[in-house]
Amino acid sequence: NLYLFSAIAVMAYSFLCTVVSPDLAFLTILLWIVHPVGTQCIAWISGIGYLLAAFFMFLGLNAAILVSQTTLLQNPLLALLILGLYGLCQFLAFRGQFTSIASAAILLYLQLWPFALVSALIAGGGLLHTYLTVIRVRADTFKKQQMGASVELRPAKLIVVGKTFYYYVKLVLFPKRLGLYHLFGYHYPLPWIEWEDRYFWAGMALAGAMLVAGIVVPHPVPLAILWWFAFTSFVLNWITVHQFVAERYMWLPALAICLLVALYAPPWLFWVLFGILLMRTWAHLPTYYNELMFYQSNIWNYPQSEVAYGNLGVTYLRMNLPGAAVDHWNLGANQNADYDVNWYNLYSIFRSQRLLEQARTFLLRALSCTTCHFPKEWRAELETLNLEIDWQKALAPVPLEQKDRWQRENLDQLLLRSDLPHRPWWEEKSKQLNEWLKTHPLKPVSGGTIVEATTTPTLSASS
Repeated sequence: NLYLFSAIAVMAYSFLCTVVSPDLAFLTILLWIVHPVGTQCIAWISGIGYLLAAFFMFLGLNAAILVSQTTLLQNPLLALLILGLYGLCQFLAFRGQFTSIASAAILLYLQLWPFALVSALIAGGGLLHTYLTVIRVRADTFKKQQMGASVELRPAKLIVVGKTFYYYVKLVLFPKRLGLYHLFGYHYPLPWIEWEDRYFWAGMALAGAMLVAGIVVPHPVPLAILWWFAFTSFVLNWITVHQFVAERYMWLPALAICLLVALYAPPWLFWVLFGILLMRTWAHLPTYYNELMFYQSNIWNYPQSEVAYGNLGVTYLRMNLPGAAVDHWNLGANQNADYDVNWYNLYSIFRSQRLLEQARTFLLRALSCTTCHFPKEWRAELETLNLEIDWQKALAPVPLEQKDRWQRENLDQLLLRSDLPHRPWWEEKSKQLNEWLKTHPLKPVSGGTIVEATTTPTLSASS
């Protein structure tokens, strides 16, 4: 990841040098390198797709600009070869991460028409491929998990888009809280997420101001605005089939904000911002040391995230610390009792320890959640669990006092028979039992009768 990022930084600087001054390009890349929204792409091994996409995208952009300054495209055979190689770069970028197809808009702005056409064709094919192989499949999965509202494209989604736009602008400008599970919109909370509120109007105002600035203010502001819109338009939750928001989505768009800051901020303010962003990145780097730190960091940034508590519990279970896992699932359940996953995890671990009555309580809590993801499957599990509980009760050991009482009744009835075979043997059994009951008497109640105690079998964690 670090090798790729180093190469990307050089190529991004080279690209900017063709559209702005080298000094401005250097300051922009310097700010972008230390911006904490890129930490998730670079320090996290799972972010390598974003790096591969950026690597091939910038490689293609630089090659397109370089070739356009020569006469190579005047030769038809060379032109086809060059455009084919550029198409390969763009295809590899798309395979890394689909938002790289936004480079077609940048090529149009730079008036590199042949390359823009190839990029647009790749973009069209990429979008179709993404819809058929990703969006449709994940949309069906979301619907099966009772999350179908987030994948429906309808007019109310414009409100969701406006809110998401504002959240991302705020995240890039003020990256205070970072983590995998942002609280904003995570469970697609209806109806609030589709209501008009200050988030929506702030997003609309920001979008409108940026569009006006892109039209009125001279270069390079239009390029920065176009870059921002081109690379954010795909992650604004028109259809939510991934995480609702994530800072890694803003790594490439953040380059536009860094360009504007480097362009307009006075030197003292630029270096103050550089230091703040650098320190925030350094503070966030330990998140990616290991799996435990990864989920602990999310709790530190978002202490109200029931999802982070749930995943941290799973991590503790993988570390063979089931007690810590149960504690964190309980903490997550306390944060949001309507989140079914923590209840289901508690059910699973208690069932694995044969504590079936407690497990049944947790499973019922999971099924009672309005956000229950798998009601059909879990109801089937509940039916099986009820049978297991009945079977466990049937096989439970007879309490000692109940056993003594039944043995005495059985022996008394046998000894009343005149035709009892082996009577001396049974009389000896009765004598032994009476001797035992002298030291372990049955508990009498009023009226001289013996109350048969009913006991519920319980199992300890050790059993």
